[in-house]
Amino acid sequence: MALELMRRPGVTIGEILNAAGIDGGSREVLLGVEADIKYEGFVARQQHEVERLRRLEDARIPEDTDYDEIAGLLRESRAKLKEIRPLTVGQASRISGVTPSDVAILIMHIAEKNVTMFHVKRQV
Repeated sequence: MALELMRRPGVTIGEILNAAGIDGGSREVLLGVEADIKYEGFVARQQHEVERLRRLEDARIPEDTDYDEIAGLLRESRAKLKEIRPLTVGQASRISGVTPSDVAILIMHIAEKNVTMFHVKRQV
């Protein structure tokens, strides 16, 4: 019950402890505990997202990728990807001038090609 109250905006751990008649101790410790409680859901989602991105980091970019056929890439990103020819999505994401949205477009292109290739192979 107290944890649910803590997650509400405007409710502080000090208020809950005072209402219960408990001396909370160090203000710094209380603020740290309050932050942990209030933001635990956000932190968990961020950790999940970091894990997902870590898996994508190693996703291979097919050697025969034609960057000119990928719709939506910025001209600068397309030129740099064609010049550098990164082997993985992680490498592509670290190229100066290649935007996060271009990396997302690249990931979607790779995924589409993999699904199409999978369906073609199954039909053979």
